[in-house]
Amino acid sequence: MKLSIIVPVYNSEKTISILVEETVRSLDKKINFEIILVNDCSKDNSWKAMKDVQVLYAPLVTIINLKENTGENNAVMAGFNFARGAYLVHMDDDLQNPPLEILKLLSEIEKGYDVVYSYYSQKKHSHIRNIGSRLHNMIAYLCLKKPKNLYLSTFRIITRNLKNEICKYKGAYTYIDALVLLATTRIGTVQVNHSERAESRSNYTYLKLMQITLNMIFSHYTFLLKFFLLITVALISSITFLLYTSLLMKTRTFVIHFLIFSILFFFILTILAIIWEYRKRSVLHEGMRKQYEIKEIIKSS
Repeated sequence: MKLSIIVPVYNSEKTISILVEETVRSLDKKINFEIILVNDCSKDNSWKAMKDVQVLYAPLVTIINLKENTGENNAVMAGFNFARGAYLVHMDDDLQNPPLEILKLLSEIEKGYDVVYSYYSQKKHSHIRNIGSRLHNMIAYLCLKKPKNLYLSTFRIITRNLKNEICKYKGAYTYIDALVLLATTRIGTVQVNHSERAESRSNYTYLKLMQITLNMIFSHYTFLLKFFLLITVALISSITFLLYTSLLMKTRTFVIHFLIFSILFFFILTILAIIWEYRKRSVLHEGMRKQYEIKEIIKSS
């Protein structure tokens, strides 16, 4: 098998059949490929639409139905674990990446890269998603030493070897780009076309953007935990000093120091909450929560 195309699906009943049809039309007789659709517990009739399209393209299409909503990255990981291709493409379900552009990714990665990211001359994402992209790229640059000019697009292709390295991660909170950047420096890029969304409403919301950002920070950037611990020690030392000196001074000074103490105490509580979140996710990483659970799977015939 030359190529596996993994598509995480969420509330895309109106677009998923079109996506599969266009992909088959674009790639059929050019390369040997499979399509893996992963339903991330959609609220609409996406699973029914996936079953219908699987019947039409049974030799090419595998569909996976997850028990609960786990997020895009975990859904992609589910697809990775069933992929048979020498190369794997992650493509969104919104039709903004024309399937014919997959051939550009494939041509570039065959030059010897482990991963090839796409980039656009003109992005046509929603406002919220553009904010998310800038935020994620900034965090990855600061925390993972991402090459400054590399755009971390979800439309990317990786080798089977890199996929195997990524799939060693069994944590409940997955951020694939972090795993990629930690595993390889052989990174390529290629410019592709970008289309308007087939459906005007985006699945990205400010709440989802916040969840993805927290997932990135808490699950993969553990150096921040050490930073917060150092700040906590410094604040506790400052409070101790202020209380001690206040007892030796006038009442007015004591009031001022008490206000400062209250502010610092609030910051300590905030930092302890962050440390607790790290600890909670560490425990979940050890196996209390699964990365994903499969409710049903229909494999290509």
